[in-house]
Amino acid sequence: MKIDILGTAQDGGCPHAGCYCDNCMKIINGEEKEKYPASLGISKDHYRILVEATPKMDIQLRKWQELNNYDSYLPDATIITHAHIGHYAGLMYLGKEVLNADNHPVYVTAKMRDFIESNSPYADLVSNGNIKLNILPIGESVKLSDSLTVKAIEVKHRNEHADTVGLLFSASDESVFFLPDIDSWDGFTKQLTDILSSCNRAYLDATFFNHDELPSLRGRDTSKVPHPTVEDTLTKIKEGIINTDKCEIHLIHFNHTNHLIHSTKKCLNESVYIAKQDI
Repeated sequence: MKIDILGTAQDGGCPHAGCYCDNCMKIINGEEKEKYPASLGISKDHYRILVEATPKMDIQLRKWQELNNYDSYLPDATIITHAHIGHYAGLMYLGKEVLNADNHPVYVTAKMRDFIESNSPYADLVSNGNIKLNILPIGESVKLSDSLTVKAIEVKHRNEHADTVGLLFSASDESVFFLPDIDSWDGFTKQLTDILSSCNRAYLDATFFNHDELPSLRGRDTSKVPHPTVEDTLTKIKEGIINTDKCEIHLIHFNHTNHLIHSTKKCLNESVYIAKQDI
């Protein structure tokens, strides 16, 4: 399984719209590269799947193609975890105004399917035959290709419009877990440890480093946008509440206020790595 990290940031990317914090200004001033919303490109035996359809999907697909010298711009399929803007808005590039894709396979949960089919302009992608929605039954393995499967694992994450899932990709040689968004590890730590015990690598929610970074920015409150902090994640790993003995943890989905988004460190300890954008 080949994994390319196509984005590491929270839904709005970095620089973030209307923000002039230090992290955003480093990119605006040319000191750092732009960070795209969290996304993976996974390939196995010539099958390629894009994980998340972000608002920067057009750039991510082009750079993914260039990085690997792929013949085609579009992958074989796209898979989406939930109905927040940074994870599905890029579907619009598949419409007749841009790529006019021909029944591009998009894997979603049943609730996410209902959301797409009930809301224009996304419903138009279905009726126009630009995308073909394929259902991910919660907790069941779905065969993506002859050598790659995926299992959707439901988690709590506000869910204003649909449900939210983590994605467990499995091939004969390895398994990879992708979970960019969850409200809290509370109530999920045992299940997470069980998942990690079968994985080689996991990409986990690291939106905020701690709860102090947002109130200083426009008075926003992290309790209104719940995510486990990096500090909390590291504490639970150190205390053995989350067991990472058999799995590398790669932190991803950094808010533009999170200092790790531009960190030059490779890892925070022997098993927790800071995800770096490959494109």
